[in-house]
Amino acid sequence: MRRLLSGTGLVVIALTATLLALLFPVWSYADRSGTPLADLNATTVRTRWGPLTAADRDFVVRVRLAGLWEGPAGRQAVQRDPSDAVRAAGQHLVDGHAFLDARVREVAAQLGMELPDQPNAQQRGWLRQLTADSGTAYERDFANLLRAAHGKVFALVAQVR
Repeated sequence: MRRLLSGTGLVVIALTATLLALLFPVWSYADRSGTPLADLNATTVRTRWGPLTAADRDFVVRVRLAGLWEGPAGRQAVQRDPSDAVRAAGQHLVDGHAFLDARVREVAAQLGMELPDQPNAQQRGWLRQLTADSGTAYERDFANLLRAAHGKVFALVAQVR
């Protein structure tokens, strides 16, 4: 239980909270710096929970895309039986993205959004790279690819929030 509440567990909780925040209305867009209100209104869709912006929709899609490649990458890390740290990280990815994927599909269904059903070309390339790697190269690339991917998602979370 202690491991769940550290690291990946906290990330899963933070991303879930952000997804749930999409279901609540946003009262004012006038204070979003750098984006004219007319542009926000032009790309905003009204839902029964409040307005849903293009950035909100992009976030939901990106969470789905993350799970489509990070889940398989995690399963591969567990199956390849690398170091304990990489295997544990892989299991956290499997567990965390299974949970997030269920939530994001639920949210998308409620919002009438279509979601991708396979990773994008870049993500498929990352999976091919990991499959071709072995030994320390595998562990290094596993850590670096996931770190870079999570850095992009966290930046998007900050922007959407």
